[in-house]
Amino acid sequence: MRIVKVSIIKLFGMFDHIVPLNMDERLTIIHGPNGFGKTALLKLIHGLFERRFAVIRNIPFKQFIIDFENNCRLLIEHDKEKEKQLKINFVHDGIKEQPYILKEFKVPDELRHNIEDVEFEIPELDRVGPDRWVDTISGEILTLSEVLENYGDILQIPIKSKSEPDWFTQILLDVPVHFIETQRLLTIPVLAPPYRRRHRRGSRLISAVAKYSNELSTAIQSKLAESATLSQSLDRTFPARLVKHKPSSDLTEEQLRIKLNELEEKRSRLMEAGLLERVQEIDIEVPGEIDETKKPVLSVYIEDAKEKLSIFDEITNKIELMKNIINDHFKFKTLSISKEQGFIFINSLGNPLSPTDLSSGEQHELVLLYELLFKVKPWSLILIDEPELSLHIAWQEQVLNDLEKITKLADLYVIMATHSPQIIHDRWDLTVELKEPQK
Repeated sequence: MRIVKVSIIKLFGMFDHIVPLNMDERLTIIHGPNGFGKTALLKLIHGLFERRFAVIRNIPFKQFIIDFENNCRLLIEHDKEKEKQLKINFVHDGIKEQPYILKEFKVPDELRHNIEDVEFEIPELDRVGPDRWVDTISGEILTLSEVLENYGDILQIPIKSKSEPDWFTQILLDVPVHFIETQRLLTIPVLAPPYRRRHRRGSRLISAVAKYSNELSTAIQSKLAESATLSQSLDRTFPARLVKHKPSSDLTEEQLRIKLNELEEKRSRLMEAGLLERVQEIDIEVPGEIDETKKPVLSVYIEDAKEKLSIFDEITNKIELMKNIINDHFKFKTLSISKEQGFIFINSLGNPLSPTDLSSGEQHELVLLYELLFKVKPWSLILIDEPELSLHIAWQEQVLNDLEKITKLADLYVIMATHSPQIIHDRWDLTVELKEPQK
């Protein structure tokens, strides 16, 4: 279920906004003056599909409407009698489902004595009162009920209402959403119990580029382990498969040489992407003629090698695109990738540079690209708030070109909120202006 239009009626009691999505281009840009609700609109979408219902309750509006491409409509309203209660209607195939009343989550008494767990299990929350926490990422103040409703899965507290209809559950599962907020240079470390309880307040937030560098290193090593497992399996069955190989399926000598060259080119790509060590490069050029006894062996070898290397296809494409964009934009430094270290930067003098030593704009660019390429599922709806932050004008003018490449590679579609005419450039056909109320 892909979203085709988002509408909000009486946002903050005054704004009516209708945002049709550009489905063919996969990119919709919303713009307008400060205070017109760009960020609020993104937060409502994210809050709904990520089950952050407290966010929806705390933003005033009359109606919040999601239209899907299969003529389905989801309509959310604040209950007129109970402020924190939401009424959700769903219409599909001409059928209007029974409204779902989403009540405010009430904290059971037996959970209140575990209140200290909140700060240990959710590092981005700091306690600022007996029943109040501040989200250090977004700056929002949350009550205990809102904390449990938003983070119940992390705290292992089931908060899903028994009365929640199947259609509502399915809609939320069918629309993966990822929100890239304005505060994106700091993030929380990934810690497993019991280390969370040892985590000190002063070190709760870490550099996003440092975290993502480690994540990429881990992802590469995981692919290498997967490839090694497959290699062992193929090597073990190689003799049996060679004996069973049918002569009729053998390639000609010319075809074999073409396939071998293609394998070498692919290995070179993987080495350049940091997925294979250059010391592993082996000259496999076959001298002289290839007689009939060798063709079956080479045929099976080529099939095995293609299967082994295909494990790296997706991550290779993403690394190549990220490197191309970064190395095209960054001046006096070059990005390469290592399975041990993740991001490696070398400046024009040949000296190594830590990712955390990059400028604010460079870190914003790197984090944005990494999240778009490595942190989201295919066919996700990506919400980006102010991608222009800390970026030079020349980089802002390249944002749409970069996004076009990324959305095609990763199968994404994007709603972006911006103040920057440089980002929009000459693509005003992709924009939706949030206007002031009509007098």
